[in-house]
Amino acid sequence: MKKFLIPLLAVAVFFSLIIGYEVADMLPSLFSVSSSAPLTLPNKNIEFNYTPSFNPITLALPAANKEGQGALATLSVSVSPGDGKIFIEADAANPLVNPDTQESVKLAARVAKGVVGPSANNYNIYYNIIADSGEIGGKSAGAALAIATIAALRGEKLKPGILITGALQSDGAISPVGKVVAKAQAVKKGGYSTLLVPVGESVENVPKENCTKKELPNGVYESCTTIFEHVSVANETGISVIEVSNLEEAYNLMRAS
Repeated sequence: MKKFLIPLLAVAVFFSLIIGYEVADMLPSLFSVSSSAPLTLPNKNIEFNYTPSFNPITLALPAANKEGQGALATLSVSVSPGDGKIFIEADAANPLVNPDTQESVKLAARVAKGVVGPSANNYNIYYNIIADSGEIGGKSAGAALAIATIAALRGEKLKPGILITGALQSDGAISPVGKVVAKAQAVKKGGYSTLLVPVGESVENVPKENCTKKELPNGVYESCTTIFEHVSVANETGISVIEVSNLEEAYNLMRAS
């Protein structure tokens, strides 16, 4: 059995590289994107459409790099007629090797399909995230992934001035992520006016340096200590910050009327 399995896997990997996408449901062990649902291989009679064309959604993702500085990644979600497969575009700019990113994509797709209903299974979903892998290493993009997926599946648009940060739970709840001030600073720099955040994260403990100087006979001695101040993210960054508790609440605020 192993003699047949290894060549088959090699062919699948080669095929995915040729088309520029990897099928999340087909190669669970290789890319760490396995699904809790039973593994289903595509029917050989199905003609896959690898050119997403229906209602593409592009959304900036607030993130923080390893140094704690804010940054914006770019998410694109598209759908096309299919049988419910999930694809992640494979190129050097995408952080595919990060398990947290892959898990966030899978969970977002599953939750979004639950919101949209059975009709969602009539479409394949295509994800493309462009960012340094260090900036998208956590689960803070989960809520944004789900919202973009719902909009793409429903054929709806999102308001251009609002972004969101927050981890997504399987029941649609949005949970804390941290480094919100840094992300909000990146949001403002990117020209956006509003950031949706998990409940309790419109305020944050921010490190501040407290320095004192003392004159001595041989010069001036300066001593600095780091203290943490409880600050309002909105006051600190100058943008509107709104707390949201779940996906439905966030989507209603982000959906264009």
